[in-house]
Amino acid sequence: MSSTEDASESSGGSSATESSSVDPTGCSPGQLGCACDGGTCAPGLFCNDEQVCAAESESSGETSLATSEGTSTGGGESTEATSSGDVTTMSGPECHTPGEPDVSTECTDLDPQRPFCDADGACVACSDDAQCAAGTDGLKPVCRETGTLAGACVECDTANPVDVMQCSEKKSHCNLETFKCEGCLEHSECGDTACDVAKRTCFTGDRLLYVRRGPTMASPCTYTVPTGGYPDLPYCAMQPAIEHAQFDGLSSGWIFIIMGSDSEEEMPAFTVPNGDLPVSYAVKHTLGTLIDKHTRFSDLGPIVTVGDKVTLYLIDMGVHVLENAFDDIHRGIDCKPGGSIWLDDSRVLRSVGPGIKADHCEVHLRRSSIAFGKTEGVEMTGGSLHLVNSFMDENRSKPNLGGGAISMSDGAVAEIVYSTLANNKNVPLSGRGDTVDCNGPVTVKIRNSIFAREPGTGNQSIVCEGSEVVVSDSVVDGNFPADQGNHKLAAEDILEGLVPDGLTGAYLIMDPESALKFKNMAVWQEGDPFDDYNRQPRNAINGGADYAGADFYVP
Repeated sequence: MSSTEDASESSGGSSATESSSVDPTGCSPGQLGCACDGGTCAPGLFCNDEQVCAAESESSGETSLATSEGTSTGGGESTEATSSGDVTTMSGPECHTPGEPDVSTECTDLDPQRPFCDADGACVACSDDAQCAAGTDGLKPVCRETGTLAGACVECDTANPVDVMQCSEKKSHCNLETFKCEGCLEHSECGDTACDVAKRTCFTGDRLLYVRRGPTMASPCTYTVPTGGYPDLPYCAMQPAIEHAQFDGLSSGWIFIIMGSDSEEEMPAFTVPNGDLPVSYAVKHTLGTLIDKHTRFSDLGPIVTVGDKVTLYLIDMGVHVLENAFDDIHRGIDCKPGGSIWLDDSRVLRSVGPGIKADHCEVHLRRSSIAFGKTEGVEMTGGSLHLVNSFMDENRSKPNLGGGAISMSDGAVAEIVYSTLANNKNVPLSGRGDTVDCNGPVTVKIRNSIFAREPGTGNQSIVCEGSEVVVSDSVVDGNFPADQGNHKLAAEDILEGLVPDGLTGAYLIMDPESALKFKNMAVWQEGDPFDDYNRQPRNAINGGADYAGADFYVP
């Protein structure tokens, strides 16, 4: 709008504040948003400091000013005229679809936590799930009531989104940081099948083969391929079941289900051979006893061999080397170059050779353990090792065969998060690492974990000269940077706070006094697990203090 000086010039020297006539700009002195008329304004208005007539907005309590370029209305935008002629927006409705039941794009662009436009044109939070389901055509059916994104409509907010119809089976995982449905991450998210975690998709369930140890009178089974593999006539071991899956050429997506049996024998070793095409297999089982839920594979070893281009998931499985094993080849799992092995809620115990020998392959442990070995827990030659909520405990050593928890070479990479590596030892006085020992440059990243070597070996926990070693927010038995959140204790003190479980190989926190050594020593970050090795919920707040190691202490 024109300033009072401009209005004075346009009236041929007669000041607009001294005349009640309409000035040439069309703005009548004394009216809302116009120059004051001799310092006065029409009833209900007042003359502000800039000699412009203004009124108090009854709806918002803010001053609403009108100009010759724009006049405020009850629900329209308000503007303020300045002496320089600038126009600045002060207040007004946030949205222009008042009372509309659908989510307002204007509101979500302004604030996702206030997605609806109310009757007064203000953006407001959601009120319940029904409103979100109707307002998003079912795409975001959940109203967040508290916490992150409170007030927003989201896709999901539970660890079991398919069960409550928040997510579909194709996107069965709820990301509890973004509250969006994603591809699966856990086998439990795929109903009766399993999750191909590397691909974030569920196995389709149309390729099932059943295996039951036997035969006995009560548990018939067969070794003849391809006549078996059905619930009423399963195979007697994994090897013929593998041959059945590859009988007509390689095909992916097979699930092998180990059935209960009255046979006292445990499942023997098996090999998944190399393939020309990538394949993914999963080994599940029917529930065992409440004390021991795992199906056990026992043999001299290697008990499980994974070939090139094979991704194998072992779910709730035990891999136990027989007591009469004596040689380095008597190991739990052999993973060949190009292979990939995932242990979920499983364990590898009492190997003479490495619990897992991995040659340029990928090894993933989630809520699993490798323990009581005569030599290394894991021997990595190239490839990558990923430990989450897992244990590597009480692995010993033999002269000329090595030992300790993890042996690495040829550029291998280890990423260890929320895990416990306790009471492992390499050859005493050898100068080798009891917890991690490296031969040549490798990469080791450890976070939110516990590691303590067996006392009295004369070695250090980690010996990785020339390697990238990053340890943070962990309880450690060596000189690792305190400014990275590490808390140093003597190995004896750390081990005194942990109790070994002879059945699973886990080293657990069992009493409140011991728990103080590990409480608030870790820092939870986005992407970390929401629970511990046995599904106890963690303090899953970004930047929040948490228990180090695989076990979250619960009284």
